[in-house]
Amino acid sequence: MFVGPMMLHGDGKYSTYLHFSTVNGALNNSRVSASEFRLVDNVVTGSDDETALVNAAKTAFPNCLKLYCLLHVKDNVRHRLTSIGTSTSVREEILSHLFGCHGVAESTSEDEQDDRTA
Repeated sequence: MFVGPMMLHGDGKYSTYLHFSTVNGALNNSRVSASEFRLVDNVVTGSDDETALVNAAKTAFPNCLKLYCLLHVKDNVRHRLTSIGTSTSVREEILSHLFGCHGVAESTSEDEQDDRTA
């Protein structure tokens, strides 16, 4: 069984996103056991690392895998570097080291990721 992706945009509050536990409860209390389909074990969440959303997903689905959208993460890093006053040239160099074609995010193995991080 495949359940397609669901896009959520809320008010950024943990209490709003905590409604995930309603979904988890429905899966666990349905007539068909969710564990038979391994639905709860196969939950994958994706986000731009919004704290409230990530924490609510962890609460509702403690064993879920987490994915992060690189475009949003890159935008978040750019925004943070801008907000702390990093010069444009330094900011773009950092973004290149992280997200460029030979950046950390494009690593194909843990060893390569460790080398690029260093």
